[in-house]
Amino acid sequence: MIDEYNPIQCFYHIIRRKANFEEIPCIGGSAYLSYVTLSYLLILFIVAAKTGCVILYTGQGKFHDTTTITLEYVVDQADTIVEKLRNVSSYLVVVKQVGVDQVFLPSNVQTDIDQIQSKINSSGSTLATRTVDNSKDIKDILDFVRLAFIIVAAVMLVLTFLGFFRGFYCCSLLWGDSISCVLMMPDGYSSSKKTDDVCEDVCGQATRVALTLSRLRCMLRGVDLKTYLCVLVIVPLTMVGIYLHGHKISSFLRPLWQVPPRPFINVPHYYHPNVSMENLCKLHGWGIREFPRRVFDAVLFNNEVDMLTIRWNELYPYVTQFVLLESNSTFTGLPKPHFFARNRNDFKFVEPRLTYGTIGGRFRKGENPFVEEAYQRVALDQLLRIAGIQDDDLLIMSDVDEIPSGHTIDLLRWCDDIPPILHLHLRNYLYSFEFIWAHRSWRASVHRYRMGKTRYAHYRHTDFLLSDSGWHCSFCFRHISDFVFKMKAYSHYDRVRFSHYLNPKRIQNIICKGGDLYDMLPEEYTFKEIIGNLGTLPHSFSAVHLPSYLLKNADKYKYLLPGNCRRESG
Repeated sequence: MIDEYNPIQCFYHIIRRKANFEEIPCIGGSAYLSYVTLSYLLILFIVAAKTGCVILYTGQGKFHDTTTITLEYVVDQADTIVEKLRNVSSYLVVVKQVGVDQVFLPSNVQTDIDQIQSKINSSGSTLATRTVDNSKDIKDILDFVRLAFIIVAAVMLVLTFLGFFRGFYCCSLLWGDSISCVLMMPDGYSSSKKTDDVCEDVCGQATRVALTLSRLRCMLRGVDLKTYLCVLVIVPLTMVGIYLHGHKISSFLRPLWQVPPRPFINVPHYYHPNVSMENLCKLHGWGIREFPRRVFDAVLFNNEVDMLTIRWNELYPYVTQFVLLESNSTFTGLPKPHFFARNRNDFKFVEPRLTYGTIGGRFRKGENPFVEEAYQRVALDQLLRIAGIQDDDLLIMSDVDEIPSGHTIDLLRWCDDIPPILHLHLRNYLYSFEFIWAHRSWRASVHRYRMGKTRYAHYRHTDFLLSDSGWHCSFCFRHISDFVFKMKAYSHYDRVRFSHYLNPKRIQNIICKGGDLYDMLPEEYTFKEIIGNLGTLPHSFSAVHLPSYLLKNADKYKYLLPGNCRRESG
């Protein structure tokens, strides 16, 4: 028995198009109420579906990013194991050649060592090969899953729009036709009869072909100009907007799906040229050494010749050994010349203290750039040992454009009881020393070296952060061509989403405005910080407390100083 006052049941039976409407005791207000109720439920469903689309899109980004980071960590650990196996193999070679008073190991022992060495090398090579192959397969799967999620979200959004307008208008029409048919009952209560095919279909008086045509007519009659405008214009524009700016939506919603990292423990930094080193160490709560520690400055070099010149001149009085590794491959697998070797004559002032090495790129097409980066950093560990680093020496780990101030390194080499590892808070600049970037730069670090324990890496090692310890000038190049090269070469090449990002005119315009080369929102973890840092960077006209070599050679490096945003084509 149907409750005549239940609008949900009434609407259900009307939509089901019962042939005998005499069995449906719902007329007038109940039918109208059922239509209104279901319309609101339809709108509620649409809102929920759109919310699901947004959550699905942002969720896939979080899943992809976190899984990729985990994969990179596993690959890095595997590379470390391979390196250790190769070190053991090298030790075995040395052991086999050991002799005392011209007496060497017996031949059978040497043969056993050769066999062990062969097995270790084979194991290391197998592990390295399988790690690379498996990481590539996993990366391909992750990319496929990410694409699948994006497609599902897009299809859901399109179907939601189409379903809303079709359901709303078609149900509206059906409601009107159904009420007309309800009033056409054979007991004489109807004063008129509706004869169109829609009513015939509803009343059960049409063939299957007529039924199909009536449904098509129902849909078309319910769609007006506004609906066509929405489906043909608004929906496609929405999809294009998501394609072009989906990364912005994901970045803006970052506070909803990503937990901020734990805060650093800020270490106050005291300095004045007229204060003695003993007093400076005391202010930091450290003791003073009888003699300074040795300092090793190690970098991976790409093409930042000017920044390397400024860096080494700033650190020259305090560094014992400069260590530089250069590859013929970028992190993204592109071939490149040895830029440092080409310009080596410009660095004769560090030649007596320089340990320079090269490494061949692997040129793995489609490989995650962070794998190649980790491979080169492991090689830099080996180059440091060749340079003669020992326990308790200071090791500076930072990119070329992350420049510690000279007085910071001098403080750390003279003070005793400093933390084993300190991250350096650097003033962050973009394109030149004119644009101060609010995004905190902390990846540079100084380590008290421990043989077999310290590994050269560019991630967070500790919670301690020494304040105001230098400068980070990102994308600070003289030539536009250098900007293009780095955008294609470094580990975040995936941010170049469209080819026009590499257009020289666009790059020059963005440099002068202080905009973002990748058209990204600020990478922050609260809505307040994201909104507060929107837009272009503010111009700074202060050149105080910059590297001394830069100011002494201001004519040569004019493009790095405030008020000089124009770049050479190069």
